[in-house]
Amino acid sequence: MVEQENYYQISSSPITDPGGYIAGQLLSAIEMEDHVSADAYAVFLESSTWPSEMPADVLDNIRRLVTTLIDQTDRHKHAFRQLQDNLA
Repeated sequence: MVEQENYYQISSSPITDPGGYIAGQLLSAIEMEDHVSADAYAVFLESSTWPSEMPADVLDNIRRLVTTLIDQTDRHKHAFRQLQDNLA
């Protein structure tokens, strides 16, 4: 996979999946990415997660880093969806 324009470029070649195993794995992967993004990372964006005396610049840096993780998770989901589209 080559990252291009913030998304992974997935070959458009059809993928044979006669038993539906790959489809199930891709669906599970997308659900896991959704869970990580919503439940694990999102909480770190909230000010209430952190001590009230934390300096604003530190909190801003944490949010910037967590936002990067969320963006990467979105790219993963996009790649998995592209693979789903290629299932024959």
